[in-house]
Amino acid sequence: MRKFVLSLLGIIALTALRAQELTPAISFETTEYDFGMVREDGKKVSYDFVFRNTGTSPLVVTRIITSCKCVGTSYTRKPVPPGGEGTVTVTYDPKKQQGVFYKAIQVFSNAPEGVDIIVIKGEVVEASR
Repeated sequence: MRKFVLSLLGIIALTALRAQELTPAISFETTEYDFGMVREDGKKVSYDFVFRNTGTSPLVVTRIITSCKCVGTSYTRKPVPPGGEGTVTVTYDPKKQQGVFYKAIQVFSNAPEGVDIIVIKGEVVEASR
């Protein structure tokens, strides 16, 4: 019985080590972007957040949640291989949004952390400025 338990523990330990070896990891070049002053003339502004898979297995961005309907996103939908890069493009619509803004975007992936936060900020000013 003792040998069985030790063998089982060994298998579990090896499985855990193997799972750690094959893990995706997401690393953004920057997690925050400041648009500065944006005119409220209806022209949308965008920024590409570049990320790298610093893990050892393919990284998949599964979904993105924004904090406002004024923020749109698109992202690399194909699996990103280890060492590969992808992007999350964030588009902000300043129309009827006068004032300072700070918007958090949740990026969900198959990385162990599960969710990363990226942020856009700036100030919407009157179109006449």
